[in-house]
Amino acid sequence: MNRLSSYRRGERPASAGGYSRHQPASVGRSPGKILWAGPLLLILAGTIGCHKASPEGKPIEVEPPVSLVNPERRDLHREVGQPGYVFAYEQTSLYPKVAGYIEEWMVDIGDPLKKGQLMARIYVPELHARLREKKADVALDQVRVRLAQRSVDMAQEQLRVAQADIDKYRADVERWQSEVSRLANAKVEGRLVVNEQILAESQRQLELARASLAAAQAHEQVRAVEVAKAKVDVEAAQAQVTVDQAAEEHLAALVSYTKMHAPYDGIVVVRNVNTGDYVEPRYGDASAPLGGIRSETRELGTPLYVVARTDIVRVYVDVPEMEANYVDRGTKARVRIQSLNDEEIEGTVTRTSWALNVQSRTLRAEIDLPNKDARMRPGMYAFGEVEIVRRNSLAVPLEAVIEIGNQNTIYLYEDGKAVRTPVQTGINDNKYIEVFRKKVKDRWEPFTGDEEVILGDLPELRDGEKVRVVHKKGTEKKASKPAVSGKEKR
Repeated sequence: MNRLSSYRRGERPASAGGYSRHQPASVGRSPGKILWAGPLLLILAGTIGCHKASPEGKPIEVEPPVSLVNPERRDLHREVGQPGYVFAYEQTSLYPKVAGYIEEWMVDIGDPLKKGQLMARIYVPELHARLREKKADVALDQVRVRLAQRSVDMAQEQLRVAQADIDKYRADVERWQSEVSRLANAKVEGRLVVNEQILAESQRQLELARASLAAAQAHEQVRAVEVAKAKVDVEAAQAQVTVDQAAEEHLAALVSYTKMHAPYDGIVVVRNVNTGDYVEPRYGDASAPLGGIRSETRELGTPLYVVARTDIVRVYVDVPEMEANYVDRGTKARVRIQSLNDEEIEGTVTRTSWALNVQSRTLRAEIDLPNKDARMRPGMYAFGEVEIVRRNSLAVPLEAVIEIGNQNTIYLYEDGKAVRTPVQTGINDNKYIEVFRKKVKDRWEPFTGDEEVILGDLPELRDGEKVRVVHKKGTEKKASKPAVSGKEKR
């Protein structure tokens, strides 16, 4: 009888003692089987020894031997490693902002760069001409501002003259009013003592002074309007200066784009520029991705240069979903660079993506490493490991947990029987596994540490089956209680 057929019949395969748990007392009835059944029964009888024979047709029940352990507090260490690449901390593709011809290029691939260093110059003569024109417009506007200011000064001077005329004519009016009043009141016994013609002349002079005063006042209003207009002309000229200066700055910015500068200290990794090439921002083929990963941004065309910052490099580790919650900034990490004689570099997780990739179900963790000597180069193969530590966690041996129906399960020892119990688990270190809660009567309850967990041939155990507790070496336990503590008694 083979092992598979015994499983199908619900029988247990032969144990180390030479017999099965449910072995019938009668072994077959066909004449062909009687020839070898007799010696086999004699051998089994000698092996069984003092065991009493069971009645006809009833199996001999054998309690499977098991060991017991208690959940204990442990520090679990687990390393999650993934192969990957070394990436530059920053990698910038430099595109032209203006259309023109490459006048000169200064750096090639592999050349070190300093921030602000001139890399290439684009020839765009029309931009320079427009810039000179706009500078001339700004100068002309400034002249117009000065002319408008002089007009203000002239209008203010004429206003002051008009105000002086008003004062003069007001004084004449007062003088002739006084004169007319004096002459009109010069009477003796009710008769005028002055010539009537003199009085009439004085009255005409008074009317003339009043008319001149009114004309001077009207002239003052005109001069005041001229002053206000001249001031508005000054403001308009100044506003035009501002407009033309903004246009000049815009053109100056476009002209500055004809010179391509290094964005930071780094190294040139790609050059797609030659003297006389016509370049435009819109055209060009997509450049090949560096480091094995294509950018998710829209392809704009072929960059003139690609510059990499290498004083710091990044290594990515994709953490599986089950360990994602245990990885955060500051988690210990280690990177092994194969091309550097498998050198291991210690570090920490600098940042995580927080969200998981819906396709791979992994969390992106990035490890930044200093690279001042530039030994680690972008694109190098690297193996990154993230260390997950769970301190003072309740754990049981890994072999005490079995998966049944997509559910992690243990067997608890209760009243001499194996009780199947679903559990919620955490990480494992290949020896012990973290346990959180156990399911008791359709409720999840936390572990207390006093549970007696069964170790043994778990796939062969049945829920509620009686078991026999033994020592590690297989000797039967002689203690009064059927359970043993987590540490073996010797």
